[in-house]
Amino acid sequence: NAVIEAGETIKVGGTGPNDNTWASDPAWDAFADTLIGAGVDARNAANNKDIEAMYTAGDVLYPPCEECHIQFHPGVQ
Repeated sequence: NAVIEAGETIKVGGTGPNDNTWASDPAWDAFADTLIGAGVDARNAANNKDIEAMYTAGDVLYPPCEECHIQFHPGVQ
């Protein structure tokens, strides 16, 4: 649930100097949507005790985080 909530939260933007600009960018929204989708898939996999589905969700989860940081905030790893 925390991953899903984090994805929903970053879609809104925050108080940082670039947050509102980033949150209005379609690429930012796409990264957040991918994060949310992977979070939902991971939650479902955990609830179903489906290890393969959990690995698949994990494989989807990491790339949008890394790509978003590269595009929007390259100094953060």
